[in-house]
Amino acid sequence: MSVAPSPSSSRGEIILQPAYFTSSSFVHPARADIDSLLQLYSHQYTPTTSHPFTLFKDIWQAQGWPWIQFKVFDARSRAAFLKVVMRLFSEHIRGGEPPLRRAAALFGLYTIFSTQPSISAPPLYSAAQIQVTWGTHAPQTLSPRVPDVTQDLYQDIEMLPDALDAEFLRPIRPHVVYVQSKLLQAQAFHILPRAETHPLNPRALPREVVVEDAEATTSTAQGRKKKGRPSRRERIKKARDSLVALDGWREDVLGSQPSVARGRYVMAKSAFMDAIGGDAAWEGTMRDANAMVVERMETITGLL
Repeated sequence: MSVAPSPSSSRGEIILQPAYFTSSSFVHPARADIDSLLQLYSHQYTPTTSHPFTLFKDIWQAQGWPWIQFKVFDARSRAAFLKVVMRLFSEHIRGGEPPLRRAAALFGLYTIFSTQPSISAPPLYSAAQIQVTWGTHAPQTLSPRVPDVTQDLYQDIEMLPDALDAEFLRPIRPHVVYVQSKLLQAQAFHILPRAETHPLNPRALPREVVVEDAEATTSTAQGRKKKGRPSRRERIKKARDSLVALDGWREDVLGSQPSVARGRYVMAKSAFMDAIGGDAAWEGTMRDANAMVVERMETITGLL
C-alpha cells in the first residue's frame, strides 16, 4: 500500500526523498553498518552465553541503533526507509549465511519492526508488515535440516531453528523460536510470490547508483572557466590549492637549516654594513629594524 504525500514542509526544512533510501548513497553504508553489527555479535557470542538476545540488545544499544527510529520523519520517506532497512536485514537471514549471523539478522529485523514508535506527536509512520517471499517449489537439498539457498525468505525464517542444531548454537535456538512466534502472532509477514518472479520493489538494491559528476573536473582540467557563480566543489578546490601553496611557501622559507640561514644573514648584513659605512653611524636605526623584524617573525611563527 502506497503512502499518501505529506503536506508541504515549512520553509527551509529539508526532506529526504524516498529515492535516496534506494540509492547507493544510503544502501552501501547501511549494508556496512548491518554487517558490522552482525559481525560484532558473532564475535561476542559464546556457548556459555546465557541470554543471547540480551547480548544482542546490549550491542544494539552500544552501537546507537535505537536512534534509527528517529532518523526520518516524513511519511513517504520513512516508508521507503523502513522498507529498505528491513530488506537489508532480511538479506542475512537467507540460507547461504552462517547460522549465527542468520539468527542475529532475525533479531535485528524483529527489533526494527517491534520498536517502531506507536505513540508520538506528531504521529510517525509505522510499517505494518515485513515483506517476505514465499514459494512452493521443493528444496533441492537432501537433508531437511539444511535450508536450500534457492528457497524464499519465509521458508528460510521458518527453517532457521533447524539450522541451529550445533552444540554451541543451542542456547540461541529458544530465542529464535520465540522471535518467530511473536512475529507470527503479530501477523507481521506480508507474503509475496516466490523470489524468482522478483516481486520486490525495487527489484534490486541499490536501484540508483550515484556517480561523481565529472563535468566540473573535465572543464577545470581543460582550462575552461564555467559561467556563473563558482560551485561549492570549486570553492573547496580553490581553498585546498591555496593551502597547498601556503604550505609550499612556508617550507621554502623555514625549510633551510638554521645554521645555513644564519650564515646567509650574516653575510648579507656584513655586505650591507660595509656599503653604508659601518655600525657606528646606523647603530640606533639597525637596532630598531632588528627589533621590528624579530617582532614580525614571532607574529608569523605564532600564526603557523
